[in-house]
Amino acid sequence: MMPKREELEKNNEDYKNALERQLDNFKGDVNKIGKSALWIGGGLFATYFLVDALTAKRKKKKAKLKKEVVVVEEAAKAPAKENLLVSTVKEQAIIFALGFAAQQLAKFLSELDSKEEDGEKDS
Repeated sequence: MMPKREELEKNNEDYKNALERQLDNFKGDVNKIGKSALWIGGGLFATYFLVDALTAKRKKKKAKLKKEVVVVEEAAKAPAKENLLVSTVKEQAIIFALGFAAQQLAKFLSELDSKEEDGEKDS
């Protein structure tokens, strides 16, 4: 049988190692969560500026049309072609960005659920 002091030192070392492992796991989890949040935020940020850039040209053109007198034929032809192209590109960009954000969010939530389940099993 081990003396009480040696047993206490062994238990102390075991607890220390367990705490270090938990801290390393926590650091890894925070790192993964941070990266996921940055990807999602970056995707939404890029989508916002892409949509803003595409709609800014339309807003400027509408303001210009209000100030100037334009022939009805020219006003009907130009916005119809641009409107179809701009709206299609904008819709595709939004669909892509939202799909990417949804994938990242689903991945993040599944990792979070699995970590919570692992935490409950460890307890």
